Amino acid sequence: MKWVRFGLLPLVVLALVSAAPAMAKGHGKSEKSPEDMAKTAVAKWKGVLKLTPEQEPQFESVMTDSYRKMAEAKTAAAGDKTKMKDSMQSILSERSEDLAKFLTPDQMNTYHQKIDKMSAKAKEHMDKAEGASK
Repeated sequence: MKWVRFGLLPLVVLALVSAAPAMAKGHGKSEKSPEDMAKTAVAKWKGVLKLTPEQEPQFESVMTDSYRKMAEAKTAAAGDKTKMKDSMQSILSERSEDLAKFLTPDQMNTYHQKIDKMSAKAKEHMDKAEGASK
C-alpha cells in the first residue's frame, strides 16, 4: 500500500501544485473552470518563467487543456488510484512535451526545478503528517 501512496503522491502533488492558486480561494474546492485555473497559472508562472507576450497565450492554452484532461481523468477514475496515477502521468508528461514546444530550454529547466521543489516540499509535509499520526 505504501508504494501506491508514495508512487502516486508526487503525481498528485504536481497536479495540485499547478492547480493550487486556483483552488486557494475555494479552500480546496476547485469551483473554477479549467480556463480560470489556466489564467491563474499564467499569472503565477509569468514572472517565474519570464514568459514573453507571445508565450502567454500558448502557456494558457496548454494549461487549460491539461486542467480539462485532469478533471475528465478524475471523473473517469471514479476513485481508482491506479487509474488516476496512470492518467496523471500521461497528462503531466503531455503537458511537459507541449510546453517544451515553445518554452526555451532555460524556461523548461526552471519549470521542472520549481515543480520538483514543490513536490519535494509536499512529500516532506506528507511524511511529517504520517509520522505524527502513528
